[in-house]
Amino acid sequence: MVEELPKDPMDVTFGNDSGCCIFVPESTNDLNNGIFVPVYLLDLNIRLFAVYRLENGGDKKHRMGLVVAFDTHTENGRNILACNSLELSAYGVAGGKPALCKLTNYVEDWLIGYARRHRYHGVAMGSHSYNTSANFSGRKGDVVRQTLIFNTEGEALNPFYSDIFDWDSENALMKTRENACYWLDKTDE
Repeated sequence: MVEELPKDPMDVTFGNDSGCCIFVPESTNDLNNGIFVPVYLLDLNIRLFAVYRLENGGDKKHRMGLVVAFDTHTENGRNILACNSLELSAYGVAGGKPALCKLTNYVEDWLIGYARRHRYHGVAMGSHSYNTSANFSGRKGDVVRQTLIFNTEGEALNPFYSDIFDWDSENALMKTRENACYWLDKTDE
């Protein structure tokens, strides 16, 4: 099951459950990318989608994965849901490659449905080699050639950690790196 997290300020371990690199450790000396957790929780243009394993016939859910996604737009104003990656806990998936492929396709289908319901013009996914989605996707599409710009809505923006964005200090914008994403879904242009 996949659902959008409500951005509860007490839920700072969303990265811990998925095995991703934005975890919050017990010691602040080991924070690394976890330092950006407040940004992900507070920015209304960042989406957190949790992947759950259902247990006890669906009565109990255990968070085992995460997709961090961003409201972006192309230079011609088309809004795109840009997903950094699908992160899954090493302990959450049994069944090897077939199970990973099936789970990846399930999550991607859910993301596409979410994007269509919320009137995005497409869904992009990070293409980096350590992205579960990039490695097991059945719908990996063409490389996103347009630059996707993170939506700031006039707010002051500080750079944050992401595998798909670079900081454009001249314009104070986060923009996708060249060839950083591929299309999962897009509407006709």
